[in-house]
Amino acid sequence: MWEWEEWVRKMVRYEGISAPGFRPPTSDAVEAAIEKGLAWLANRQNPDGSWNYFNPADGWEEPTPNVGITALAALAFLLHGYSEDTPPVSSAIRYTLNHQGPHGQFCSEEQCRETYETSLAIIALVATGNPAYADEIAKAREWLVRAQNSETHAFYSHDLRCIDPDSCWGYGGWCYGYDCGYTHEEVEGPFIWSDLSNTQFALMALKAAGLPPDSAVWKRAEDFISRCQLLDGGFAYQPARGVHHEGNVRGSMTAAGIWCLRLCGVPPTDERIQRGLEWLKRFYSYWDNPQAGGSYHYYYLWTVTRAFLYSGLPGVLEPAPPLEGWYWDFAGYLVEMQQEDGSWISTDKEREPPELATCFALLTLEKATLPKPFGP
Repeated sequence: MWEWEEWVRKMVRYEGISAPGFRPPTSDAVEAAIEKGLAWLANRQNPDGSWNYFNPADGWEEPTPNVGITALAALAFLLHGYSEDTPPVSSAIRYTLNHQGPHGQFCSEEQCRETYETSLAIIALVATGNPAYADEIAKAREWLVRAQNSETHAFYSHDLRCIDPDSCWGYGGWCYGYDCGYTHEEVEGPFIWSDLSNTQFALMALKAAGLPPDSAVWKRAEDFISRCQLLDGGFAYQPARGVHHEGNVRGSMTAAGIWCLRLCGVPPTDERIQRGLEWLKRFYSYWDNPQAGGSYHYYYLWTVTRAFLYSGLPGVLEPAPPLEGWYWDFAGYLVEMQQEDGSWISTDKEREPPELATCFALLTLEKATLPKPFGP
């Protein structure tokens, strides 16, 4: 792409939720990009069915097999119409099932992050449509319910209780695992960790696993999500009373806040969702993560696609020519940015290695849909 072309693309804004693309993709081009990306993923799969994850930003020393990225890759195949009988999918599902713990959580052998991995495992298992996994899904769902920071959470290594939003800013959210008690130099005394990223993965999984809408889990989560929203409509990684304050409002978290409220049953007409959408319109982007630059860029694209899709914004269904709307901005960008080998490479390579960026890109092109909820 010419430098001036990229500059113009970044400078132009519309009042609505669209910005012009110079090479609007056809449906055939999107399909070809997805198939090429899936082929690249298949070639990167380990013999045991896993995919590696490598995050040196968090102290990882080398790429290691990971349940979360394995489930995410399987999901990319399944949501594009591939069945569980497809070799990359079947071996990924076997690997995932082999890493479920006795209490229901899924966990990699190294660098385990239970909430992320359990959530993604649930979504991939649900996406297979295979009723044989009912028990595994149910156990994992109950683990996520227990892991929510709530009145009933019994912390096993910290003398902490999270009674309500006024007594605990982490109330209603999720952390990286079950034990969320920490001490931190920026906070006086011990505190209970919750963040909006872990929370959105947990809520996606609970929705896919068929958690009843009248469960108290949803209302607790809604409390937490609402406290992450700031006066300008954007959402932060954590409530303002947490370690991360207002300066950390960014596109990926604002999209997550909107999406999580929708998962909790909040209608798109709700003021919180409308204010969040206005923030995303104000900082509309597909070339970076608004207010965060290149950090977590592909994660943002996947998350904001769900936020727009499940809030009823136009642009998903193919319009009459010329192609326009936010989905076609995203798709056009991704088709342009795909590498010759079929992968996508993030500018945030430490946090988004090619395997992860490629999964997020594929799921964005597939319109970031969730599988049909499990159960009757």
